[in-house]
Amino acid sequence: MDTPIWNNLKLFLLFFLCFEVALNAYAQQEDWEDFLNNWTELIPSDEANSYDLERLEEMHAHPININQCSREELMMIPMLSAAEADSLLQYRRKYGPLLSAGELRLVPSLRYDCYNVIPHFVYFGQTSEDEKKHQLPYQFLHGNQEVAAVAAIPFYRRQGFKTTVKTSTGETVRPKYVGSPLSGSLRYRNHYSDRLQVGWTLENDDGEAFATQENRLFDYYSFYLLQRNKGWLGTWAVGDYKIHWGMGLTTGVGFMNSGMGLLSSRHGHAPGVFAHTGADEYRYLRGGAVELNFRPAKLTLFASLRELDGRLEGDSLKSINTSGYHRLLLDRKRKHNTQQQVAGGSVDFQFRQIHFGLSGLYIHYNHPFMRGDRPYQQYLMKGSNFANASLHYSYERRKISFAGETAVSGEGSMALLHDLRWQLPSFVHVYLQHRYYGKYYQAPLSYAYSASSSCRGEHGVMLGLQWQPFGKWYLAGYADGYRLLTPTYHALTPSNGYKLEANAIFRPWNNTAFSLRYRLNSRQESTTKHPQLHYAMKHSVRLQGEMQWGKVRSVTALDGCYYKPAVGRPEKGAMVSERVSVTWKQLKAAAALVAFHTQSYDASIYSYQPKLLYAYSYSFFYYHGYAATCTLEQRLGRHLRLACKFSALHYTNRETISSSDRLIAHPYKHDLVLQVRWMF
Repeated sequence: MDTPIWNNLKLFLLFFLCFEVALNAYAQQEDWEDFLNNWTELIPSDEANSYDLERLEEMHAHPININQCSREELMMIPMLSAAEADSLLQYRRKYGPLLSAGELRLVPSLRYDCYNVIPHFVYFGQTSEDEKKHQLPYQFLHGNQEVAAVAAIPFYRRQGFKTTVKTSTGETVRPKYVGSPLSGSLRYRNHYSDRLQVGWTLENDDGEAFATQENRLFDYYSFYLLQRNKGWLGTWAVGDYKIHWGMGLTTGVGFMNSGMGLLSSRHGHAPGVFAHTGADEYRYLRGGAVELNFRPAKLTLFASLRELDGRLEGDSLKSINTSGYHRLLLDRKRKHNTQQQVAGGSVDFQFRQIHFGLSGLYIHYNHPFMRGDRPYQQYLMKGSNFANASLHYSYERRKISFAGETAVSGEGSMALLHDLRWQLPSFVHVYLQHRYYGKYYQAPLSYAYSASSSCRGEHGVMLGLQWQPFGKWYLAGYADGYRLLTPTYHALTPSNGYKLEANAIFRPWNNTAFSLRYRLNSRQESTTKHPQLHYAMKHSVRLQGEMQWGKVRSVTALDGCYYKPAVGRPEKGAMVSERVSVTWKQLKAAAALVAFHTQSYDASIYSYQPKLLYAYSYSFFYYHGYAATCTLEQRLGRHLRLACKFSALHYTNRETISSSDRLIAHPYKHDLVLQVRWMF
């Protein structure tokens, strides 16, 4: 006989079953914005750089044909291991072209998260062996072309744009910035599958002169032409490009250079020549590069000649300005006053799972570098000529991979970087890294993982573990301990530090996820007033929930921060954020609301905000206030896309924002970004 309790229990079970079925019925592939949000969670706020976002955006906007791509091209996809790339290629050879993203679930050895990651960077096209399609004119005329224009409009005026009057003399002082508050860019992109990349970028930052001050139009110009071939003439590039060899100790790209990024990427960065597609005005080469294939050997040669912005003292060079800003008259005088000449090459050999190579380069500046008087400046670059040589090597099997590089600079100082990736049973992935960068190791083009800002004067060990059982749980974490061998800006003597991070993600249903993340960044610091070393620690924790109902997706997060300086009182911070995105026919909209309360900038908290393609910004929140962001993107037919982004920030405990020339004389700021994209 039924009882009221039993009837209620049956009703509850029926409701729960229907609720679960409904949620799973709405399950869809992870949205691109949510992929970016989850990916940026891998990069601590103090290590984030716009190049990573630019690279991901370019790969997503111009995917490769999964049915014609090579192993090297598959290895460019983050979070796809070498064994998984080999398994995918073996499946393609055995069963023919893949027809849809759903077929990825039939590929052996692919992890659960790869089903969501891979479709963001590939398309399932047809195969063709027509030799005519490999010719440059055909690829250029039949490529997917795009022109994108972006304009940023601030509804406020910073101090650098204002005309001031001296109180003592009544003299009118002109604005310090030479340009207008508006900023923008104009880009052209032409991609033919994964074979050809052609593009140019024109950009102006706010405060930079437009069509004046010796600028014909824009302040920054960039052009690239890159083609990938499968014959003896491999990849070649003209214009602006990047080179990556080995682990990046001589020259590197530095993609996914963080603890969680290295653990999740599942392999080192693919070597080779890459187009410089972003707006970074410093980290690239300008000239030409070519790869020549003589199996099993590959020869890479390149040369570069470009102009940089140097801080000169007489004829000596104190430092290089890497920001690319030319807002002040002094910035205009320093623009392109230093010349950099680079030439180098690499010989690589591939024998099944074994790869090794020799690389070297020579760099000359027309002004010699000089070292300053402060302790941390005693090991910086000195002179005008620099050389680097390295031996890089790797070994890959289905479950284990090892890679390393041993490099030496012109002064004889060495740098070593080795890592081991091991796939254990029960979905456990192990990452182990050892690095040693000599005190005097100087490599201006290097870009590899380091706890400090450069590959110099550091010795460290990292251990990471990743466990993903049954697709519902994802557990990962790493510990990185290091010693800085020289004084730094934060410490008068050699110092120690360590980083810890742990992530836990639970997906009870395909469209629902809950995550918990903890980070600890600690390092020893000292000053002239307090010369004894003490640890400064920053604890960060985030609790986040994601849900999707049909075309609507929401992300709710609660953040906390506890910062303990080396000397002084601890500081705290907290933030709650909500982000909602919806797609309806040809319209896509996203909105985010953030409320934050921190005691200082040191206790700042990072939050991912909706963004537009080719319009990058990192959002750090500190002090007391709230912020809102809204983006809209409308497709008009097959060729035209219109988009806009509006953001607002308001402080409740401050009367101004920023300082000096960037000062805003009120506690709020509003920005509008407009974008037009024409694809043909």
